[in-house]
Amino acid sequence: MHIPSGIECSLIAADPAPPMPAKRRSLALRRVGLLLGMLLLARSSSARDLLAHFYYLNDPSSLRSFQTHYRQVSLVSPAWFVVDQSGRLQSTLDPTVIAWAQAHRVALMPLLANENFQPEIAHAVLTDPQIQSDVVGRILKACTLQRFYGIELDFEGVPAADRPAYTQFVRRLAAQFHGNHLKLGVAVPAPLASKPSRGSTADPNGKVWPLSEQSGAFDYRALAEAADFVSLMAYDQHIQPADPGPLAGLPWVDACTRKVLGRVPADKLLLGMPLYYRDWFGKSVREGGYLEAVSLLSKLRAPIEYDRTEGAPSVKFQDGNGSHTLCFENARSLREKVQLVKRYRLLGFSAWRLGYEDPAAWKKSFPRARRLLP
Repeated sequence: MHIPSGIECSLIAADPAPPMPAKRRSLALRRVGLLLGMLLLARSSSARDLLAHFYYLNDPSSLRSFQTHYRQVSLVSPAWFVVDQSGRLQSTLDPTVIAWAQAHRVALMPLLANENFQPEIAHAVLTDPQIQSDVVGRILKACTLQRFYGIELDFEGVPAADRPAYTQFVRRLAAQFHGNHLKLGVAVPAPLASKPSRGSTADPNGKVWPLSEQSGAFDYRALAEAADFVSLMAYDQHIQPADPGPLAGLPWVDACTRKVLGRVPADKLLLGMPLYYRDWFGKSVREGGYLEAVSLLSKLRAPIEYDRTEGAPSVKFQDGNGSHTLCFENARSLREKVQLVKRYRLLGFSAWRLGYEDPAAWKKSFPRARRLLP
């Protein structure tokens, strides 16, 4: 900056200001240091905030939970798009939810799934150039028109033989979406089977976890390189009628996470968490939300057991349908999974689904959410 000569002379001629007393100088320095520390703490705290990703269905419980707790939600993925065998894009968009989310600055990233997770539909989309081109064009148009944050791809039941084709499909979607300033997420199955065998020193729990059959079509490393994030569906550990057990036992979840971290960077990985219950009885299995489970259990006298090793609550009881094993997730078990996210410094977590959770989890389990929209 140029200073006029007259002012310059007056500055030179002026008497120097008296030095600040040492006590005042020390106090001023402390205040500056405190201010800088607060700024650094704010920046580091923001950087530590987890990306809180929740799935959503078009029902009243999902909507109530979303509107009540949106400040703790980074990203919502409604199950709004499915592809049928001919490549038609079927949509169940809810304009009310879109408008509400955008007004409250919550990012929407709907799911794109193969209808009923049918392998034949996945195969058709992945191997028929015209069907695939139609799907990419239609979903891109829908996301642009609705001003979504992006899309999460949730193709399940993909044949293992279609592994290269699926990877190429994700790369194509990523190129198209990134070229239009949209994000792409990919949901992937757990890499390990639900039941371990003993005898390995590689696992801290002394277990060998065989690879799961459904993971064969997913090149985790290549998918992470193409997409903006990967959601690891680390749940449904036990699902078959003859195989009751935890929905997502901690040793299994931990082993799945470490397995995927060998291929997916931690800052791109979301840990999937279940919010539902599953009740096994006879040859049947039923599912529902936490409040439904509590309503059922309130009529029983069977105590809730918490397995510290598995990090999972469960109840066994008898009724007119015979013997039941009911496993669920509560604030305590979800808090332990969030601690796993923090331990491995993951991007955050993905939870299935809004409206199914233990209400106490919002205060006791879920941390402050990273904001994606200004």
